[in-house]
Amino acid sequence: MTERPKLDVSPSAATEPIIIHSKDERLNELHGEDDDQSVTLSTKISVTNSTGNRIPKKRKPRRVFTTPGRFQQQLAISTNYLEKKPTTKVEAKGFYYFVSCMKQLKVALLDQPLDRIDQFYGLIWTWPGFRQGSAFYQSHKDTKGLGTFLQVLRCCFDTRSIVFLPLFPVGIVFYQRKNDIAAVVCLLLALMYFAKLLSNTTEYASEHFGPVFGSLLNATFGNLVELIISGTTVSKDDAILTITSLIGSVISNNLLVIGSCFFFGGIDGVVLHSKPAIANHIFFLSSVTIALSLTSVIAVIDSGKSLRFKMDTSQIGAALIFLCYFIYLIVSTNQEFKALSSRKLKERSLRAEELPESKYESDSESDSGEEATVAEGKEIPPKLVCFITLAIATAGLGPTANFFVESLKELTDDKPISKVFIGLIILPLAGSLPEHISSLISAHHGEMDLAVSLAIGSSNQVLGMVLPIIQFISSRYPSTGFTLYFEPYVAGYLFSSTFVCCFTLIHGLLFSVNILHGTLLLTTFGFIVYLTFAN
Repeated sequence: MTERPKLDVSPSAATEPIIIHSKDERLNELHGEDDDQSVTLSTKISVTNSTGNRIPKKRKPRRVFTTPGRFQQQLAISTNYLEKKPTTKVEAKGFYYFVSCMKQLKVALLDQPLDRIDQFYGLIWTWPGFRQGSAFYQSHKDTKGLGTFLQVLRCCFDTRSIVFLPLFPVGIVFYQRKNDIAAVVCLLLALMYFAKLLSNTTEYASEHFGPVFGSLLNATFGNLVELIISGTTVSKDDAILTITSLIGSVISNNLLVIGSCFFFGGIDGVVLHSKPAIANHIFFLSSVTIALSLTSVIAVIDSGKSLRFKMDTSQIGAALIFLCYFIYLIVSTNQEFKALSSRKLKERSLRAEELPESKYESDSESDSGEEATVAEGKEIPPKLVCFITLAIATAGLGPTANFFVESLKELTDDKPISKVFIGLIILPLAGSLPEHISSLISAHHGEMDLAVSLAIGSSNQVLGMVLPIIQFISSRYPSTGFTLYFEPYVAGYLFSSTFVCCFTLIHGLLFSVNILHGTLLLTTFGFIVYLTFAN
């Protein structure tokens, strides 16, 4: 046994390194006998232990890009392995070339169009008329009366879909001239403007309230477009178009929106962090879908039930679904409160380490007032402006949806176009396209949790709130025959979309989201589009 050497440590000044002298000759040989060379001992002592024996350096793995969506810690491929399997290098080059092609496709299909739209929208505000109007707004926005009017105008114009607003009167003109195709296209784009205006204003209004009232506002106005369109189709005694439009909204959210987010946002791989919230969404969506599919199976097995019996039992089922949705909102809000409290505790602990306690208390009081007026660098309009804008958007949605449904009815009656295709594919795009684009942009900016929560939360709102309300309204129009006993093909589309979406999200929660998840969801949506169009 070798005797452990005794080290004599003498600290130097604060600006000089610690000089270590050892009585063991083996340590002295590492840096020489001269004391001047002992300065470099701080860099060499790391390779020796207390006995003076040399410590072998740990082999640090190199960070390499291995799969689309995963950065993994792996060692570099050894030359021996490459000699045994010489095709590995060629295979790796082909694989990396595929990943680079997918990234270039994302840039061409998503990044460049969004950048061009932003550049064009920014160029518009540099025109003399818009520049003068912006200067007039900045100088008079705090004026009582006039300032409120200007802020309402700003909310109405502060969206890129404002270019579709003039198509509303143009669509009415085409409708009066019996040009159904042109009327449907113009009114569809006009619906997109009002839907986007409603979505933006709802987000602004929710900033003035806490999580409870904010979630209630989103639940009330978030799917108002689907509610107005479905209510209009029910009043026109068109049960097929009503149920297909509602189920089509769920299918587009589950497959098209989430699939696009995963396809374009999952190339580099994204880990979902909001696991409890997304798990709640998945649980509610799957439960309601199974219940609705079960009623359709029962209707096929026992086809002798009268329409009166189906309508009465559908009213009870709608009440139960609405009750479950209300409890689901309470649980989701409670989890949001917990997330906010934990985030606040983390921020308080971090700031307490950096700032004195008295200064932190004063800053925390001032931050609460700043968050009510500014969110993410955007100017939040007052409550009165938000509710006036909501009233304007709702007033515009009513006649637009009415003319749109009338044009669709005449189009499907006179032309060989399936109502199922119109209801499952076209109508959901008209009502939810702004939310689809918002979710896609959120995923593009790396906010995958927000994008998934928006999409699947919208599906839950349709199934838990809009569908029961339409069922209650249909009791005033018994000739429509609207019930929760769906046709088998509608129940099959709903069940398959929910099944694929839920299992994809579960796999993404357990591991991570990549381009495979988006491809599977978009392929399933393509199959449904083909089947409805062929029908």
